Amino acid sequence: MLLNEKQKHLLESDAKANNIARISVWIYNDAMDLIKSEIIYSLDKDQFIPGLSLSKKDFPNYFKALENNNVIDAHNACTDFRTIELTESYLNPLGITSLLDIPIKIGHHKIGVVCHEHIGLPRVWSEREINYAQSIASLFALAIETVEKDKVMNTLLESESRLKFALTTLPVIFWTTDLNLMITSSNGDGIKSAKSRLISNVGKSMFEFLRTSDNDHYVIQHHKNVLKGNSAKFEYVFLRFVFEVYVEPLKNINGEIIGCTGLALNITERKNIELRLSSSEERFRRMAETANIIPWEIEVKTLNCTYVGPQAEKILGYPVIDWFKPTFWTDHLHPDDKEFAKNYFNEGNSSKKSYEYEYRMIAKDGSVIWFQDVVTVEYKNKTPVYLRGFLIDITARKIAEKNTQQLNIELERRVEERTAELKSINKELEKAKVIAEESKITKDLFLASMSHEIRTPLNAIIGFQQLLKESTLTDEQRDFVESIDFAGKNLLVIINDILDLSKIESGKFTFEEVEINIQNIIHSVLELVEHRAKEKGLKLFFSYDSTIPH
Repeated sequence: MLLNEKQKHLLESDAKANNIARISVWIYNDAMDLIKSEIIYSLDKDQFIPGLSLSKKDFPNYFKALENNNVIDAHNACTDFRTIELTESYLNPLGITSLLDIPIKIGHHKIGVVCHEHIGLPRVWSEREINYAQSIASLFALAIETVEKDKVMNTLLESESRLKFALTTLPVIFWTTDLNLMITSSNGDGIKSAKSRLISNVGKSMFEFLRTSDNDHYVIQHHKNVLKGNSAKFEYVFLRFVFEVYVEPLKNINGEIIGCTGLALNITERKNIELRLSSSEERFRRMAETANIIPWEIEVKTLNCTYVGPQAEKILGYPVIDWFKPTFWTDHLHPDDKEFAKNYFNEGNSSKKSYEYEYRMIAKDGSVIWFQDVVTVEYKNKTPVYLRGFLIDITARKIAEKNTQQLNIELERRVEERTAELKSINKELEKAKVIAEESKITKDLFLASMSHEIRTPLNAIIGFQQLLKESTLTDEQRDFVESIDFAGKNLLVIINDILDLSKIESGKFTFEEVEINIQNIIHSVLELVEHRAKEKGLKLFFSYDSTIPH
């Protein structure tokens, strides 16, 4: 504490009147493990010098003596068991031989001491000096108590001011009643209609104030219960608004209940938000329950499961409570995926990043379920605290992928078979092509050979018919010879045409433009078949338009 001028003068007068070398006021801290003096009056220097502090951990026996004794009157402080701890570090350096410490009390509580320090030969403290010192300590106690009361009063006034400000600015309604539940005061703030109604009802009964409410008996019953010394907290709907109500007994200075004091906080907006949130949560819950997704949460430190969605039992068949067993997850991993899943889980956690992976679990009925595990990490002070994620059932997708893979394999097999078949056909075609080319060569050789072989006797026939034409013939015989000549020449043309066919196939054939006589060609054709027609008893006729050019 800081001493005022009157308190300093009191210490100075005590020192001079009783010839005390040093005198000071020491005050405890709140923990009572440190005692401190702001200033010390020195009689030799006739002035106040800076004070110091002593710690209980350094001088435990001295602090114990201060707690247990009303007065420490150490005539020889360097040997007294109560003060001997101070000898080396405090008494000897200053030349102090005797101490007189008088406690400063407020009620039964010690808040400090008035310390008298004698320098010189050891001094026996007289009863008069002790009594005088006690009166000084009492005056300091009174001064400190007065200061503390002023602080408390100021704090109370500040608190009342803050409370008044809060009650007039915050959206709350405050009221008090007497023992008959008559409204004695109210701020009525927060809702204008409620405020005007409360203010207008000050001095009236709570029964009358609540006469239009369907829940008046509910509120009145709470107030009656509070008058018995209980507290009440409840929600109340008033004028289309929702309030959170707190009611406490109102007591006088003697602790007697003289009525009720209440506070109503407008929570309408909060209730609306909670209602919307509840509705959203319900929609999300329904959506999550209908989807093949299992939400989960794990505490990182223990790796214990703290939450699993109800869909877990629907998908895998095991009760949700089983998931909270430490080894449930690893026990039900597919044998082929167990090592991979465990290692990936550990690596994912050590990376301190969100991750996802796929693995299989064995359901209660023995079926295999494929999951995609999407994991997010929650951090606190850069340390992972919780793992949260979703197990997404991807069994149908995996089956579809497997079927697609099998179809691709089957398609590839069929393509390979068809390719092999086409290769075989190509080989056959190549063989056929070789055979055809060989046949063509053979045919060409055959045609060339046959045309030569046929042309030789044909030339002989044509030559003989020329000889016949030069001989003496009848008209009928001459017609026969001419027919033979015409037929022979036509046959020669045919043989030449056969050779031309080979030229066409080899691409060496050429056309030439010559004049022909259509009438002669038709007459020649008829002569070729006329002999066969006569053998069958047929007659041939032809009609030729005279306008056709020769």
